[in-house]
This record gives sequence, C-alpha cells and structure tokens, in this order.
Amino acid sequence: MAYIKKLKDINNDTVYPQSVTAAVVDKNGVTLDTLHQSFVKSTKVQDVQDVAAGCENLANKVITINENSTDAQYPSAKAVYDAILANQKAGMSMVIVEELPTVDVDETKIYLLSTNSEDDAYDEYLYVNEKWERIGTTQVDLSNYYTKTEAGEQFAKLSLYSDTTINIGRKAGTDIGTNSVTEGYATTANGPYSHAEGYITTASGHSCHAEGFDTTASGSSSHAEGASTVAQGIFSHAEGAYTTAGGNYSHVQGKYNVVDSNGTYAHIVGNGTSETRSNAHTLDWDGNAWYQGDIYVNSTSGTNKDEGSKKLATEEFVNNKLTISAIDIGEDAELENGTFYFVYE
Repeated sequence: MAYIKKLKDINNDTVYPQSVTAAVVDKNGVTLDTLHQSFVKSTKVQDVQDVAAGCENLANKVITINENSTDAQYPSAKAVYDAILANQKAGMSMVIVEELPTVDVDETKIYLLSTNSEDDAYDEYLYVNEKWERIGTTQVDLSNYYTKTEAGEQFAKLSLYSDTTINIGRKAGTDIGTNSVTEGYATTANGPYSHAEGYITTASGHSCHAEGFDTTASGSSSHAEGASTVAQGIFSHAEGAYTTAGGNYSHVQGKYNVVDSNGTYAHIVGNGTSETRSNAHTLDWDGNAWYQGDIYVNSTSGTNKDEGSKKLATEEFVNNKLTISAIDIGEDAELENGTFYFVYE
C-alpha cells in the first residue's frame, strides 16, 4: 500500500513535492523515485533489446494475408487459416456455355465451349489477363493407338502361347502347329514341329524349316531358304532364288530351275529366268550327269577353267572322227599318214 508523504518547510508549514514519484512512498517510507532509480540500475542492456525486439515483432504481425503482404510480416495463425479456407473455396470448377461470356466472367472457372463434333467434345477456355485463353480440349486423339481388334492381332503376333510353342510375328489369321516356332514378319508355321522365320515364310510340312524371303517348306522334314524357293518333296532342300525341289530327297540350287515332278534327279542347278525356266546341270539317281555346256578338265590355275583347260570329247565326236577298215598289211603295203592301223594277230 502506498502513502502520500507530507512535507514541511522551515516554518513548519505543509508543502507539496515537485513530482508525484517523490510524494508516493511505500510503508517503509521509500519513495517511488528511489525505486525507479534502483530498477534502472539493475536492468541489463540485453533485457531492454529483447523487449524492443518483441515490440517490433508485434508491430509486424498481420491478421490478413493478401497480395500486399511482405516477407517482413508475421501472419497470425488465424490469418493462415483464413487464407487456406479461402483457397479451398476458390478452387477451379467447370461450366458449359454456348458462347464465351463478355461480362461477369469468373476467373476461377474453366469454360467449356462445344466443338459441335460427333464425339461431343469441348474446348476449354480460361480468362487470363483480361482475355480468353484456350487451354485444352476434352477430345481424346486415339489415332496413334490400337483398337481392340488391332491390339488383339498384335498380341497374337507377340504372345507366347505355351511352353512348347513360340509365336513372334505370326501372320494374322493363321494357326500354329504343335511345338512349332514362328518369328519375323507374317510368318506361318502350321506344320507340327515346324519352324518359320524371316519375312512371309511358310513351314507347313512336318518337322520342316522355312527361312529367308517368301519361302515355303511343305514337304516333311524339308528345308527352303533364300528367296521364293519351294521345298515340296520329303527330305528335300531348295535354295537360291525361285527354285523348286519337287522330288523326294532332292537338292536344287541356282535360280528358276525346271521343276522335277517325277523325282528323276537327285541334284539340279537351275539357270533360267522369270520368263523361261532351264537347268545348267542335272544328276539322276543312277549317277548320270548332264550339263548344258561342255565339260573341261585340267587348268593352268588349278582352280577353274582357263587357257590350260581341255574339253572332253563325246563318244559321238570320237566315232565321227575315226574310220575303221580292215586291210592286209604285207611287206610291200603302203601306209598313209594320219591313219590308225590296228594289227590283229
């Protein structure tokens, strides 16, 4: 409890102090002036700075957040909450319109304008910086995507049907044989245990193999390779271009051979054209060989026909060159040069 101190002058008359702090005293008679001086002496400089900083923070605290807010300000918890709530309420929404408005435009909305297309698509517009901006469309471009049917066809080409049949690049609409393999592009392996690879090849025989370009192996255990070759006979082999191995166990090479439908030849070398098929060489099952050209032996190089090669003569040629006659050769017989004489005993 504080008291007002009464002061007397030299005439013992009551006088009033010059300040209130000098007149107010506690119960011990200590004036407020004295207490103040004691507080100032005991207060540290750092305490005063802390108080000042606290006052500055209090001065920079704001209760609202807007476009004028600065980094030096300290928003209150309520200001942060109000800002979050405002953003949630102002979330983007969409509205369908027949035409873009010119008044009362809501910048928080996306305006959908019909394209009048068959798929009921809409163009998306947003009002930004006092003008309309087209930001997208609801139309989905599927031109670079497979349809369900197309995807099924592609899957059929790339799928692994089972642990015994591999199907990669199989021709659409074709079956695949038991334990068979297709690979490449538009290949067909519908024969059991067959293998087709390359480009548009077909392995239709049992345990056959077709490879290359447009080749067909239809004979059992046959093999076709090269371009547009056909191995028809069982255990046959066709190679080169546009050759056909028609006989069983036969081998054909070269190009455009004459097809052996009777199984006469074991080996054929074709040298024909797309207009006319022909053979350069054949070898029948009796071992008889036929050549379209001459037969030469020996050579200077030892590797092929050259100026040192000798052409073999045929039986007909030899017979035409030889004249055989029977004459008596006595002691006085006259002999002609260039004539063979056989002596019989």
